[in-house]
Amino acid sequence: MSEFSVKIHKIVIEEHPNADAIELAIVGGYRSIVRKGDFKTGDLVAYIPEQAIVPDWLIEKLGLTGKLAGSKHNRVKAIRLRGILSQGLILKLWGEPLRMRNRATGEIIVEWSLVFPNADGVERSQYVEEGEDVTDFLGIKKWEPVIPTNMTGKVINAVGKTVKYDIENWKNHPDVIREGEPVVFTEKLHGTLCCFGLHIVDRIVATKNMCAKGQTFVLDEENASNLYVKMYYKVGKHLVDHIAQLTGSNMVHVFGEIFGRGVQDLHYGQAEAQFRVFDIALGRDETHPSEFISYHNMVKLLENVDKAFMAKAGEPLGVQTVPKLYEGPFSVEVMEEYTDGKETISGDASNVREGIVMRPMMERRDLELGRVNLKSVSGDYLTRKGNVTEFQ
Repeated sequence: MSEFSVKIHKIVIEEHPNADAIELAIVGGYRSIVRKGDFKTGDLVAYIPEQAIVPDWLIEKLGLTGKLAGSKHNRVKAIRLRGILSQGLILKLWGEPLRMRNRATGEIIVEWSLVFPNADGVERSQYVEEGEDVTDFLGIKKWEPVIPTNMTGKVINAVGKTVKYDIENWKNHPDVIREGEPVVFTEKLHGTLCCFGLHIVDRIVATKNMCAKGQTFVLDEENASNLYVKMYYKVGKHLVDHIAQLTGSNMVHVFGEIFGRGVQDLHYGQAEAQFRVFDIALGRDETHPSEFISYHNMVKLLENVDKAFMAKAGEPLGVQTVPKLYEGPFSVEVMEEYTDGKETISGDASNVREGIVMRPMMERRDLELGRVNLKSVSGDYLTRKGNVTEFQ
């Protein structure tokens, strides 16, 4: 999940197609394997998602000592059991239900109590209801990998000058993209998100987390070996400058993926870091803030950048978009077909595909989600073996 939290959900139980002793607990679009008979459809549970660091006392309570991922066996990761992808842990609500009546409507409200011993063995409890966040109550943290030195550097404040960027998982919002809606699927690359930007006169070079915090890398000698700064001087500055000139925008934010050898464990046969664009936001001033342009307008704009750069430098800039895999009406079946498989970057399908990013042909917003831009992640990618890296 992009916005990490442990919340109370109502589950649906389905049979496991390949096993008799286990079942599937469904939370939104996620499946989690549970022991048969432990839960029933309609039960309220706490759903602990992937990347959760679970405290020792809770691991013991769940009977999972020594069975989770990571050097300390305390991290939740996706696994396959009897051919079915299982994502996250399902936590039973201990205690008795508390029934209350809403005085205004007469509706019966049912809350369950979470009753657990804390790290000192002292029992504590809290009444919860569907949708409630219990992350802090359970003492669960999100796993954060140690960032390599070439992805860190000196930063300065750029609050109000960056554009926050995230892609929510379709499994959290399975009804947002409508059946039959015209969409574009692009390949999700396993690299690191980078934003190259211009805000009036200020230059922006930032990662995903930095965009959210309103920070930018300093463009000086101290950051000369920084991966993002190096890519900015290689292609980012040219991209931003030409887009600003072609569109008349003085607020430009180009989002893309830096990937290749030395970036993540999947390097797609690239001997050195590469950059591919997947989104562009344009604005004019504070009263006309940056808005994302449609996929086809982005492709056309990059073609014009290449022509303008060719006229000036005698050669194309050569910056491409991430691969487009599908364009047409949306369906869950088509989404699942393109989510798994092999990547298309290397030319020889040497790596597993991370997944896809799905966006409507025409940009639109959802009242709850905001901008409609969702990802579907491959189960083979989530369960891959080896020296796995997950840098942002």
